[in-house]
Amino acid sequence: MPSGFRTMHLSDGIDLHILVDRKFKTVGATAVVHAHISSETVTKNALLPRVLRRGTERIPETMDLERRLEELYGATLDVGVSKKGTRHLLAFHVEVAEARYVGAGSQLFRAAVELLRDVMLRPARGADGALRHDYVAQEKENLRRLIESLIDDKQAWAMRRCMEVMFPGDDAALFKYGRVEDIEGISPAELSSWHQELFGAAPIDIFVVGNCDEESVVNDVGEVFSLNRAVAKLPPAAGAAGTSQARDGEKVNTVVETMDVSQGHLVMGYRTGLRLGDADWPAMVVTDGVFGRYSHSKLFQVVREREALAYSVWSALDPTRGLMLVSAGVDFGAREKCVELVEGQLRAVKAGQVSAEELDNTLRGMARDFALMSDHPGSLVDFALEAKVNEVDLGVEDLKNAVAKVTLDGIVHAASRARLDTVYFLTHKEGPASEG
Repeated sequence: MPSGFRTMHLSDGIDLHILVDRKFKTVGATAVVHAHISSETVTKNALLPRVLRRGTERIPETMDLERRLEELYGATLDVGVSKKGTRHLLAFHVEVAEARYVGAGSQLFRAAVELLRDVMLRPARGADGALRHDYVAQEKENLRRLIESLIDDKQAWAMRRCMEVMFPGDDAALFKYGRVEDIEGISPAELSSWHQELFGAAPIDIFVVGNCDEESVVNDVGEVFSLNRAVAKLPPAAGAAGTSQARDGEKVNTVVETMDVSQGHLVMGYRTGLRLGDADWPAMVVTDGVFGRYSHSKLFQVVREREALAYSVWSALDPTRGLMLVSAGVDFGAREKCVELVEGQLRAVKAGQVSAEELDNTLRGMARDFALMSDHPGSLVDFALEAKVNEVDLGVEDLKNAVAKVTLDGIVHAASRARLDTVYFLTHKEGPASEG
């Protein structure tokens, strides 16, 4: 149960999480469908929300659906996919103004939730009973273009490739938008069949955040999403990535690949074995802040500012897979020096070479981050979803309070868990194709 939210079980495999906060002037409902990511389903999962967003049984035309949103006082309806470990998450979000602010009746939120349900479960269909062929064809093309365009973001591409190198053949390394080569073969009939199979058995979490009446939300969502389903239990989201421990004494895997790029893109993948909910997780969060998350962090101050070796450099944690990643944009010939400097700064943290100013700046930065998170419903939902996926009862305030108590000894202990696993470097075509 995501702490901070009130959670209740609605029906088979559907949980409702409510966070009432009077400072918001809107009410948002986010329904998340959980799937286990696999090569057979990843592209269908990515395509499905896009097709469902186009129309419903009652409102089959996309333009009419947009008009209906306008009738609901400018409501917004968004869909998307994300990935946390081996969990592929299909999200459907509707947001409406709090009725009192627009002079609407008490049924505004319920009408929005009914529309959300219809988009998810009662889609527009063609004469053959399958999802509309024109919508499927159009969204297949849009998805293909999206996947192909992502290669233009070379740093994100390098990050993806590093994950694929770290976890070869592991479904956890699959891209959340799927694979271009799968798209052509997905027919309306196949996608319709998968929609019925997935939505008939997948766990669903519904998060409601905003200025709302809790009892009314429970009644409205409970009645609208009253479903009779046989729900399958999914494997742990951490998968092999989360259960594997940091590798002592093993050779670092170094991969260099070439592409038409204007600068080198370096990604260093560390295994920490620490995940959200672990006792040392708050200390790992602070360690990441001291090491590379902020402009005052060691990586930015040393690698970029002092040594002028990187155009950009930062670190980030994966709370589901137990990883820490370092990303840097560097000159083509600077890879080895940059890796050496990054490793040197991590060794400094492990040795406790963290000044009082560095720690204070990090804790202040995190306090600001937590404050910003509390002001954004989407961030609160994402954090709660991360906790749900990892099966821990942890809220934003819980982590905030734990982070504030982290000591230098805790940082040293957490940092000691990080071991470099993979160095991935994307360089220009004149460079070597691979090494080591």
